[in-house]
Amino acid sequence: MAFDYKKIFDLAIKILVLLVILVTVKTNVDRANSFSEATSDQYYEINSKVNYDLYLKSDPRVEISQDLSTATILLSDRTCGIEGSLENRKRLRWVYKVAEYKIYKYLYENVSNIAPYYFYVILSSVFLLISLIIIGRVVPINMPQYFVFVGSLLYIFQFQLAEMSYSVLEMLFISIALYASFKKNILLLALSVVFAIHVRESGVLLPFFWLIFNRTFLPIIISLLVSVGIWMGVSNFDIIDCIFNNNFLLVSDRSVFSGSSQAGQISLGNIIDGSLSYISGLRLLIEGFLIPTVIAFFLYYYCALYNKKKIIIAILIYLIIFIFATPLLHHSVKMILIPFFVLLSSKTFMEQDRA
Repeated sequence: MAFDYKKIFDLAIKILVLLVILVTVKTNVDRANSFSEATSDQYYEINSKVNYDLYLKSDPRVEISQDLSTATILLSDRTCGIEGSLENRKRLRWVYKVAEYKIYKYLYENVSNIAPYYFYVILSSVFLLISLIIIGRVVPINMPQYFVFVGSLLYIFQFQLAEMSYSVLEMLFISIALYASFKKNILLLALSVVFAIHVRESGVLLPFFWLIFNRTFLPIIISLLVSVGIWMGVSNFDIIDCIFNNNFLLVSDRSVFSGSSQAGQISLGNIIDGSLSYISGLRLLIEGFLIPTVIAFFLYYYCALYNKKKIIIAILIYLIIFIFATPLLHHSVKMILIPFFVLLSSKTFMEQDRA
């Protein structure tokens, strides 16, 4: 019996990558949930003074499981929210959050009080690996591509990440949209946009990936009409008027842009109005935007793909959106750049598989 050692080696590498992803995701989740703020009845006195900054060592498995299986106000509050709040846009993501909540609640109540934690870590890791496998249907995945993928993940996961599940899923749907555009599969493109836009509203950009590989506009129009029609005409019809309110999707008011009304968030406006030191602001811009930009242009310089200019333009568009529409500390969104980095790290497409 002849063994295909190349396939065996490739499978071993993918298993190794999955293990690295699992450890990386678990470490990041544990680090952010290893301590919990003490409740009022747990405060104790030091030198006759009450300590109100007490944090207790906690089990991240329990903390995460309880959080995942607890319904948020966004599941039931169908108002437009507080004007200028970055949290308002999350009301458009209720379909995904309801599905997520029901799954984790079932696991918590019927399997174990720590089952949601393990399911979350494993599912996130598997989705990340699947994203790479899907991109591997567009370009060959060799050691340079594995290095770019794993290196990018390790860089992003060194930061404390918020809303990781949104970014993991959006990265997956971006990979699917790129593959659909490469294969000229309009139906798959439309489906990826429908799901992506329910996870995060920036999914509306996915139809334009068609232009990275093709020149026709009809698939873009079809995907936009179908996805936005379902997203706003069905899923969020009850709050469709909120879209036209000031500061619902994009925060544009100067007082909001300055960061003064965004509790716990740091934006570009904080650097402009002086509420954040220039040194700290420069550090955030370097680690969150300059480094990804340098990596993108480095890969672009050595890339031999015919459409590398379109790929770098897509990356720059996302970076511009990040800097103006997301907090500077919101590093998890940078994950959606990784499929483009992997494309740029290749010198050829999988032409033999293209329809």
